[in-house]
Amino acid sequence: MHNAADRPNRLDGLDGLRGIAILLVIIWHYFIDLPVTGSQVQVLAVVLLSWTWAGVDLFFVLSGFLIARNLLMAPPSRVLVVTFYVRRLARLVPLYIVVLFGFVVARSIYADSHAANIGRLLGKEAAGLTIDYQLFLQNIGIAMRGLWPGQWLAPTWSLAVEVQFYLVAPIVLLLAPRRSLPAVLLTIAAGALMLRCAILLATGVTMPAHLLFPCRADAFALGALVAHLSLDARYQARLAATATLARRYSWFGLLVLLSSGTFGFVLYAPETATIGYSMLALIAAAMLLIALYSPMGWWHEILTTPVLRFFGTHSFGIYLLHQPVRGLLAIALAEPGYVTATSPSLSLLALAVTMVLAALSWHWLEVPIIDMSRRKPIPTPPGHPNAPYSEKMPSSRG
Repeated sequence: MHNAADRPNRLDGLDGLRGIAILLVIIWHYFIDLPVTGSQVQVLAVVLLSWTWAGVDLFFVLSGFLIARNLLMAPPSRVLVVTFYVRRLARLVPLYIVVLFGFVVARSIYADSHAANIGRLLGKEAAGLTIDYQLFLQNIGIAMRGLWPGQWLAPTWSLAVEVQFYLVAPIVLLLAPRRSLPAVLLTIAAGALMLRCAILLATGVTMPAHLLFPCRADAFALGALVAHLSLDARYQARLAATATLARRYSWFGLLVLLSSGTFGFVLYAPETATIGYSMLALIAAAMLLIALYSPMGWWHEILTTPVLRFFGTHSFGIYLLHQPVRGLLAIALAEPGYVTATSPSLSLLALAVTMVLAALSWHWLEVPIIDMSRRKPIPTPPGHPNAPYSEKMPSSRG
C-alpha cells in the first residue's frame, strides 16, 4: 500500500464521470427512446446516439470501484460490514420511498383514465406496485414477465441490480485473499459473459442479460478490480500507462460508440447481450482510469467542469426523478395539445424541472440522512495504512 499523497489525483474526476453517465441516460430517455416522428434530425440522432442507454453501464463500473474501495480501505470487521449496509440504505432508500409513494398517489389519481400518456407513465398492467419493487427485486420481476413497467418505475431496475451487488460485495471482497482478488474478479467478469451467452443460447431471449445482476456482474467486477489495483503501489506505473494509452485512443472509442448502431450493437441485440456488455464495461473502466490518472489536460478539464460536477453530484436524484417529471409534464401539456409527447421542448422543460427537484432533494433529504449515517466513523486502528484516508470516500452514486 502507499500513502494518500502518492495516490493519483484523488478521485477528482469521478463526479464528472457520474455527470456523463446521467447525461447519457437523459439523452436516451428524453430524446432517443421515443417514437420516431420521421424528422431527419431525429433519425440521425437515433443512429448516432442509439448507445446512450449505456450510461447505466458506466454507473455500474463506478459503483463497483467505489464500493470496493470503501470496503478494501478499512480492515475487515463485523462493524465495517454493518456500517457499510447502514450507509448504503441511508443513501438509496429515502428518495426511493418518495418515488414509490409518488407512484401510488399518481396511480390513484389517474386510476380511471385511459389516456395514452398516462398509460406510458404509470403502466397498463393491473398489478401496479408489486412486492418486488419493495424488495429491490424488480429487475427479476421484469425479466420474468418480459414486460417493462410504466416510465415512472422503469429506471428502478438498475437500482435493484446495485442493491443485489451490495449484498454480495462484502462477501467477495472481504473473504477472498487479497493476492487472489484480481483472479477472482476476472473470473466473475468472464462468468458473466458466459452466463449471458448461455441464456441466449438456451432461451433466445436477450432481456434477462440486460436486467439480471449475475449477467451484469462484469461491470461491477472490473470497477472493483480498478479499485483493488489502485490501492497497491506495485501497480501504479502500469495503471498510469494504461490510462495514458486509453486517453490517447479515447477518440477511437467514441467513434466506435457513435457507429455502434450501424453494426448491430443496439439495446437487446444478441451482439449486445453477449460480448457487447463486456465491451461497454471495458470502455467504462478505461474512462475510470483516465479520470483517476489524468491530473491535468483536456480530459481533466472536461471532467471537472461545473456542469458535469452538478449533474454528477445530483445524479441519483436526477436518475429517479427524470421519468416521472417528464411523464407528468406530458400529461399536463401534451394531453391538452399544447405540445406533442415527443417534443424536444417538453424534454428540455422536464430536464430543467428535474434539475431543480434533484437539487432540493439533495440538500433537504439526501444530505441530512447521509450525514446522520456517517456520524459513527468506521473504526480504523492507529497506524493502519489507510487511516488518514478512509473517511474521505464519496458515496457510490452521487
